[in-house]
Amino acid sequence: CIQPPCPLIPTCKPTTCSSHSPCIPGEVCLDGYCVTEPTCKGFPCPEGQECYLEDLICIQPPCPPIPSCKPITCSSHSPCIPGEVCLDGYCVTEPTCDKVHCPEGQECYLEDLICIQPPCPPIPTCKPTTCSSHSPCIPGEVCLDGYCVTEPTCERVH
Repeated sequence: CIQPPCPLIPTCKPTTCSSHSPCIPGEVCLDGYCVTEPTCKGFPCPEGQECYLEDLICIQPPCPPIPSCKPITCSSHSPCIPGEVCLDGYCVTEPTCDKVHCPEGQECYLEDLICIQPPCPPIPTCKPTTCSSHSPCIPGEVCLDGYCVTEPTCERVH
């Protein structure tokens, strides 16, 4: 249209998608269908809660996540939503090694971090299951009888 008013012209947009057939801007490919990109923008939550995108279990795809509210902080009286744990007074995704694939000869473990600002959940890390002079352990561990173990610390006894 060169001169307004311009009539609306119907256009086609893809309803299905794949890596070879993407969706239009503002949409995402979910379960092979183009859907409006889920967002928390403009979704109000009560004080002390924040918005998150909750995955749904549905019968007929597409099944985009929906905005929901969850507590920001937690305690024994104010628990977190399922799949989260209370760590340092904050609800965080429960750390797990379930989706971590380590190279052969290594295993996943949850490594505690030294951090400045909580929450500080442990992170999944791969480490050697056995060790030798040719295959050392990760920092903070020593090789004892062929296995990586946490380095012992000694404190002065008064």
